Amino acid sequence: MAEVTARGDRRVGETRAATARGLLLAGAFAVATVVVAIVGRGRWEVVHLAVAGGGSLVVSAAALHLALTWSGAPAPPRWASEAQRWLLALGVAVAVLARPRGADGWVLAGAVTASAGFAALAVLLVLAAARARQQRYRVQTWSYAVAALWGAVGVVLGGLLATGHGAEALWRVHPVVMLWGFIGTVVVATLPTFAATTLRMKPSPLLTQQRLGVAVATFVCGLVVAVTGGAVDRSALGAVGLGLAALGLATSWLLMPRPDRRAFDYAGPRGLGIAAGALWWVVVTGWVSAEVGGGTWPTAGPALAALLVGGLAQMLWAGIAYLAPVLRAGGPERLSAGFALMRSWIGLIALNAAGVAVAVGSGVAAAVLVGVAALDTAWRVARLVLTPPPTPPTSPS
Repeated sequence: MAEVTARGDRRVGETRAATARGLLLAGAFAVATVVVAIVGRGRWEVVHLAVAGGGSLVVSAAALHLALTWSGAPAPPRWASEAQRWLLALGVAVAVLARPRGADGWVLAGAVTASAGFAALAVLLVLAAARARQQRYRVQTWSYAVAALWGAVGVVLGGLLATGHGAEALWRVHPVVMLWGFIGTVVVATLPTFAATTLRMKPSPLLTQQRLGVAVATFVCGLVVAVTGGAVDRSALGAVGLGLAALGLATSWLLMPRPDRRAFDYAGPRGLGIAAGALWWVVVTGWVSAEVGGGTWPTAGPALAALLVGGLAQMLWAGIAYLAPVLRAGGPERLSAGFALMRSWIGLIALNAAGVAVAVGSGVAAAVLVGVAALDTAWRVARLVLTPPPTPPTSPS
């Protein structure tokens, strides 16, 4: 029994350590994003450092962490998770550095390298599904693998667009593949279970693997229809597909647990952040579906900006508020102190206000609000990391 417990502790420790390294690397991309924005580089570089770099690293680290934790599968060898992470990070970095210099060959090489990182993530997730000790979360794990494949395709499309080799259809398809295909598939598969974990509640009685599977299948099938519509320039087809995607997201949102007072007091702003961020995904996807029906594809504009800020950034913020104290570990008291430290109403209010600001076209106000949330979060994470562990009591001699 002791040997089994030791193996379990080692598996949890390895999983947490790998996730922490992924989040640290994502943090480096966040810093680079701020620096590039300050020095006045183009919007393309800022968006791709933030989303393709930092955002993808956070989502991939969280997806692998949750898949391994929920399934009980052993952590992959360290070299495998490190290779996956660095392929993704280096690929994005090379592409972003090469594009302003007109080095198309390096941009494409970076895109292919990042694609290999996404493909490696899919392999690690399939292995986790195959070695799972718990089958209650099989839909989530397989959904994450599907999401990683969307990412592998999306970065190659992005590389083609960045070098001027993409047809007009790729401009319509690329944002759908990367934002909804990679990140959105993780969101729709994760919401009900992760919300319960964050709120320290039992999952909703409505949640079953079959119902979650229907939500994910509706979402993914809708994306396939939307991508097909973009590829053949059929707005009606794209609108129907994104409408189905919004339905899948709404179904997943309805499968989340409804918090009672105890859960609300425990989770506070991070619990609201998950629910609000998910609602942004539902609303903006419906909004984009209506725009596509009118002939406007989501290549830019307030709807896409609102999704990035209110949906993606807010859910990443809420995920970090939960994962950072968990990854620090150190016992129940240290965990509770970490949760208290990461409890930020400032971040919650600022990100939702920023989402509204970009939705109505006020980019300056949104930038200020996002900056406030980012600085507040960075300060809290720094305090979390720098707080020393408690000194163990000394036994009397």
